[in-house]
Amino acid sequence: MLFEGTFYHISDGKLDVISINKDQKINTIEGNWSTVDISGHYLMLCGNGGMIHLCDIAKNYECVLQIPGSMMYYIKNEARLIVPSTLTNSLNCYDLTDIPTLIQDPLPAFQLGFPKKGTIKMITTIKANQEGYLHLGLNDSNVVQYKNGEMHVFSNSHVANDLLFDNDFLYVVGDCTITLWDINSPEKSRRKMDCEHRINKGRIHGPYIILLTNGTLRYFHKKSLGYRNCPITLDAYIIDFLVYEDFLYVATDETIFQINLKNTDIVEPYDCNPASIYVEDMILVSVEKNGTIASWLLDNEIQDNSNGTKSSDEDGPIIIAYTYFVDQIFPLIDIFSSVGLGFFEIQNSNPFRQYDPDICEEAQVFSNGHFIGTTTKLKELKENGQLLLKLQIDKQGGTIEVPDFALFHSPNQDTDAPTPEEEVFPCELSFGLLRDNFKLVKPHDKYIKRKKLRKIFKGMNLYKYFELFPVPNEDPLDTCHNLLLHGYIHCVNSKHETLPVKFEKKQYYQCTTDKSKYILNNRRINIEHTTATETAVNLHNFCLALASKYIYEDGFQVDYRGIAMNRDYVLLQEKVTFLQNLNLRKLSNDERKAFFINIYNVLVIHATIANGKPKNALQRRAFFNKTAYTIGNNIYTLQIIEHGILRGNSKPPGSFNKILSKKNPIYQFKIEIDARIHFALVCGARSCPPIRVFSHQNIEYALDLATKNFIQSDAQINYKLKKVKVSRLFQWYAIDFKKCSETGKIVDYIALYLDDPGFEDFIQNNRVKIKYSNYSWDSNGRGYQEDLDILSELDSTVLSEKSTTTEEVSNNSTSSSISSVSHLFSSDSV
Repeated sequence: MLFEGTFYHISDGKLDVISINKDQKINTIEGNWSTVDISGHYLMLCGNGGMIHLCDIAKNYECVLQIPGSMMYYIKNEARLIVPSTLTNSLNCYDLTDIPTLIQDPLPAFQLGFPKKGTIKMITTIKANQEGYLHLGLNDSNVVQYKNGEMHVFSNSHVANDLLFDNDFLYVVGDCTITLWDINSPEKSRRKMDCEHRINKGRIHGPYIILLTNGTLRYFHKKSLGYRNCPITLDAYIIDFLVYEDFLYVATDETIFQINLKNTDIVEPYDCNPASIYVEDMILVSVEKNGTIASWLLDNEIQDNSNGTKSSDEDGPIIIAYTYFVDQIFPLIDIFSSVGLGFFEIQNSNPFRQYDPDICEEAQVFSNGHFIGTTTKLKELKENGQLLLKLQIDKQGGTIEVPDFALFHSPNQDTDAPTPEEEVFPCELSFGLLRDNFKLVKPHDKYIKRKKLRKIFKGMNLYKYFELFPVPNEDPLDTCHNLLLHGYIHCVNSKHETLPVKFEKKQYYQCTTDKSKYILNNRRINIEHTTATETAVNLHNFCLALASKYIYEDGFQVDYRGIAMNRDYVLLQEKVTFLQNLNLRKLSNDERKAFFINIYNVLVIHATIANGKPKNALQRRAFFNKTAYTIGNNIYTLQIIEHGILRGNSKPPGSFNKILSKKNPIYQFKIEIDARIHFALVCGARSCPPIRVFSHQNIEYALDLATKNFIQSDAQINYKLKKVKVSRLFQWYAIDFKKCSETGKIVDYIALYLDDPGFEDFIQNNRVKIKYSNYSWDSNGRGYQEDLDILSELDSTVLSEKSTTTEEVSNNSTSSSISSVSHLFSSDSV
C-alpha cells in the first residue's frame, strides 16, 4: 500500500518499506506477513505466528502492541480494526482513535456474534461500506451482514471472493458469478450473472461494473448486470487494473495505460514491466515482475472532452430528435455539443416510418417544427460550418410543444435525466428481469415445421410476465416489442426466422441466447451498431491477424489447438457478435463477395474448435447444414453462404432443390456464379485449397491468383494417355465451371489458368478425358485426428482458464513450424 510517499510492499513474506521520493528501500521488516495497513503513524501487520503487530513508524517500526488474530480488516473512516477471534467465535472490534490507551488496555471495544452454524475459520473476505455496514463472505457461500448490532445472513449461491458496494446494493463476486443484493432486503437476491471466464478483479465506476476476466476488461450494467461492449480496446493481455478518480489504469505485459473514462482516450502510456499496480495521493506505483518498484507523479488535470450538450437559450431553436434504435443518440450528442445546443429526444418513434421503414436506420431531427435532416445530413452541415445557420429557423405560431416524455440532453450533471443504464440501454434491464424468473413464461421444447426448438414460449406468457414484473415507466407491450426489435428474442413461427417489426401475443418466441449451439455468435447480444463497411474491414483485419499466427506457411494447415488455447479465440468469439447488427445492403457486390468468403472460412475454423470436426458423411451433412452465424438478424449456415449466396442460389451437389426461395430475405444478397470461389472456400478438409484472406479492393485479382495457383499445383496432365487428372471439385461443381467457360467445357476452363502453352493446342486436337482425384476429408489441422480428439475433450470454460498459462507455450510450440505469412495473406499479394 501507498502512504505519504512511502510504499509498503509484502514480498516473500517480508515487508519492504520503499521511499517513492528517494526511489530506494529504506527498511525491511522480517516475518511471514500476509496483510499490511496503516492507522495514523502506526503500521499494522498481520500473519506472523497468528498475531497482529502494531508498529510505531516514528520509532523505526518498533512493535508496541500485539493482538491475537490471523486475519484483520481496517475500517479507515471509523478508525476501527476488525479481528476475527477463533477462541470466542466472534469478531473483536478495536478502537484505534486512541492507540496509546489501547496499548495500556488492549481489549476490544465490543464484540460481534457469529452465526451458530458457522465458525470464524470460514471467513473468506471482509468488507465495510460508508454507511456503517460490515459484511463477511463465508466459504459456505453465505454472506453475513452487521449493522447497529443486528446480524443478517444473505443465502448466496457461490463463495464470495470479493464484495463490492454501491449505495444500498451489495455485489458478491465469485469465481465466475456475480450476485446483486439489496442491503436492506437480504431475503432474496435481485440479480445473478454468470460470466464465461474466471473473474480476477472487479471495480465499480459510474453506472458500470468493470471486470477483469481472462486478460480482458468487460463492462456490465450495475442494475441489470447486462453485458455492455467495453468502450476500451487494447490489443494486449491485461494483468491488473484500477480506477482512480475519472481515470482507468490498465497494466499489460510491458505498459501501463492511463485512460480517461469520460471519453476513453488513452492519456499517457507508462513503459514498464508490471506485475501489479497501485495509485494513491496522485502517485502511480508499479510492482515490477523482477521485484523492483517504479513510480510516477500523476497529472489528472485533463481537459474534459466527455459527451455532453449545453442547454439552448430561451430564444434558441427547439430541437427534437426522433430515434428508433438506442445507439442513434450518440452521434447527435457529439454534433450538438460542438455548437453548444441542447436537444430533446423522443425514443422508439419515427415520424416517417409509415412511409419508409428503412429510414429508421438514422435519427430524424427537427428544429422549431421544421425537418432538418438525418444524422448523416447534420454531419455534413457540421463539416461545412452551416449547422447553426440551418437550425436558426423562425418559430411558427409562437411555441413549439414538446411532449412530456421527451428526454432533454444537457451537460448539466445535476439534471434529473435518467441514468445511463435506463436511458441508453433499456432492453438490458428488461432482459435481465426476464432471465431472473424465466420459468414463469413457461419455456418448453416444441417441434415446429419438423424442427425441435429449445425453450420457446408464447407471446402472451411474456406479456403477462411483464405485467407482473413491469419495467419502470414502460408499458408491458412496449417492453415485449423492444426485446424483439433489438434482437433479444426472435419469433420462431416465421418461416425464415427474420426479425418481425411488431410483437404479437399469439406467436411463439425464443431467447436469442437459447438458439442452437451451432449458431456460434449468439452467446450474447451485441447492441453496438457499427457501419457495414467498418464491420467488414475489422473482420478482414482480424482474419489477417489469425492467418499470420495460426495458418502454416503453405496455407494448407491450421493450428486449431493454438487458436483454442490462446486469447485470440476469446477475441474471435467477441468479434463475430458484431455480425448480428450488420446491414448487408450497405455493402457493394465486391464487398459482399470478399466478406462472405472470409466469413465462410472463419466459421469453419470457429465451428471446428467449438463443436469438433465431422468424422463421417452424416456428421458432415449436419456440420454444413447447421453451423451458422447470425448476420443482420438472419441465420446464415455454411450451406446458405456457399450455395445460396456465393453460387447465386444454385443447387448443392446431389440435391434437387435450391437453398433459398425468392421470398427468403437472404435471397436479395445472392451473387452471380463465379467458379473461382471454389478455390477460395476452405471447408476444413485436407484436399481443400489453401486458406487466404480476401479484400474487396482487389477481389478479382485475388480470385484469379487463387484459382491459378490451385490448378497449377493440382492438375496432372498425361499427354500420352490423353488424360487430365484434377480435383474432385471440378466434378461436384461442373455446372459452375461450364457456365464460366466460353465453350462450356471444363478442360477449356482449366486451360485459362494453366501455364502450359501446349495444353490449349493439345485439347483442341485431341479428345481429352478428365479424371478426378480422391478427395480427402481428413482434417486440415496440425496433427489431424490427434488435434480433433484433444479439442473434443476441451470445454470452453477450461479453454478460457488455461489460455493465460498456455499462451506462451502455444506460441513457442508453433514458432518453429509456422513462419510469418503476412506476405502471403496481405491485400497486395492475394
